[in-house]
Amino acid sequence: MKWYQDSADQDDADAQYRIGVLYAQGKGISKNKLQAQQWYQVACNNSNSRSCTAYSKLTLNQ
Repeated sequence: MKWYQDSADQDDADAQYRIGVLYAQGKGISKNKLQAQQWYQVACNNSNSRSCTAYSKLTLNQ
């Protein structure tokens, strides 16, 4: 998680997406859909298309 966080802090959209996945699936950290949604949105804003799709799916399922 630390590597992803360090990269995400430097606007690495792939790392931001992967943090969203970790929160969405609860892998290595507590599952938190709100945190997942926030990370997906940040990555989507940084042009990560997978994050845009994941953000949309998560938002529609609420």
